[in-house]
Amino acid sequence: MLLRHGHHYNGKSSWTAAHERHLTRVRFEHPAQQIAFDEYRLAVRDASEHIERLTQSLREQCERWRMRDVVKALMCLRGFAYVAAITLLAELGDLNRFDHP
Repeated sequence: MLLRHGHHYNGKSSWTAAHERHLTRVRFEHPAQQIAFDEYRLAVRDASEHIERLTQSLREQCERWRMRDVVKALMCLRGFAYVAAITLLAELGDLNRFDHP
């Protein structure tokens, strides 16, 4: 929507605090366009809050999980953030069941 209406962001990366400040300054002439834009921003905010709640729930559950130490070990690898490590282990289950790496 922004690009279609000539609103370009010239910052280095999107979804940062600077990008959010830029979005607060974007205005559309037509009220319906402004409503749509505001709703898009609310949807992004709501989704971000939902992800944060789920991540927090995972953190709480992981504290009592027998695989907690393996999660921490996986996070030492480049590219394995918290949710990725938990997801991999939840999908694979007990790694000892594999005969060979």
